[in-house]
Order: sequence, then structure tokens, then C-alpha cells
Amino acid sequence: MVMRYLTTKIIWFTCTQDGNTAVKLYPRATDPAANQYLTVRTLLQILSELM
Repeated sequence: MVMRYLTTKIIWFTCTQDGNTAVKLYPRATDPAANQYLTVRTLLQILSELM
């Protein structure tokens, strides 16, 4: 199992809704995943659990 610590504002996005002008930063401090260790899984791992 691979764990990664997810700090706030580490993932950046733009959105076509505002013409890609504003940068959205995630996770926010109020998001449940912020400042937590999260399990990193591949798509293959997830699919194998469903079979």
C-alpha cells in the first residue's frame, strides 16, 4: 500500500466556466482530504477489487 500526504493547495485547476482565468487550488483547508495521509491506488487495483 502506498500512502501520500496531501497538503493544502497542492493541486491546481482552471475551468472553462470563467475562461480559464482563475486558478482553483485543492484541497482546501476545509476539505476532508487536506493534511491527511491518503492511500494511492492504481486503476488496476481498483478494478481487481470489483471482480
